[in-house]
Parts: sequence; C-alpha cells; structure tokens
Amino acid sequence: MTRCLTISLIMFICGEMKSLLLGIHNYLVARDASTALSLLINSISKKSLRLSSWSRTEWPTARVINLVTVDAEALAASAPFFHHAWAAVLEVIIALSLIYLTIGPPVLAAVAIMALYIPFNYCCSSIIRSYQAKQMQMKDSRVKFTKEVSS
Repeated sequence: MTRCLTISLIMFICGEMKSLLLGIHNYLVARDASTALSLLINSISKKSLRLSSWSRTEWPTARVINLVTVDAEALAASAPFFHHAWAAVLEVIIALSLIYLTIGPPVLAAVAIMALYIPFNYCCSSIIRSYQAKQMQMKDSRVKFTKEVSS
C-alpha cells in the first residue's frame, strides 16, 4: 500500500513541477519576445523616418510600419514555439523507435500515413498565405486612408 502511495505522490509532484517549470519557461519567453518586438518595431520605425523622398513615394511610411508591425508580431508570436521545433522531431523519433521495438514493422504504415499529410499541409499553408497577402493589401489601404484622413 505504501509503495502505491509513494508512486502516486511522486507522479503528482512530477506533474506539478512540470506545470510550474513550463509556466516559468513560457513567461520568460513571452517577456523576451515582447522586448524584442518593441525593439525591432522601434528601430525600423526610426529608420523609415530617414528614407529619402524618392523612397517614400515607393514605400510610404504607413506601408513600412504596417509591414514591420505584422512581421514583428508574427516573429514574437512564434518565439515560444522555437523550442518545440527541435523537441517535436526528437519526440517523434523516440516514440517511433519505442513503438517499433514494441510492435515491429507495422509502424512503417503509420510513418507512411504521416508522410501523406505533408502535401496536405503544404496546400493548406499555401491557401492561408494567399489570404494573408490579400489581408496585407487591405491593411495597407486602410492605414493609408486613415493617414490621409488624419492629415
């Protein structure tokens, strides 16, 4: 009985520690990402103010700031997931190895099914990318209109 209680207590403590450490990690990454976001937007905004008049006709300040803000926000939003990029690959390799040791060659069918999802994900991301490009054009026109109205 005491062995079962000890194991359950250890499992509980490990779960709580994982939750605590993951929360601390997410907080630190979010803090650093927001700092990087503000520094990046600030430095590029300062540089956009120093553009020549010829450059400003081709790249209006509203367009530059819109592009910079969207790209910087995307970078800051993806910062917490950089860690998962390498960890997910490692987890899949370890999991597939353990499953292969357990059930053998049928694991290759699972790998084939996962490989079939790659073209599907590519098509979906292409569609999303085209919608994001249209959204950027609409944002540019909205920012330009707002700037003209406020001037």
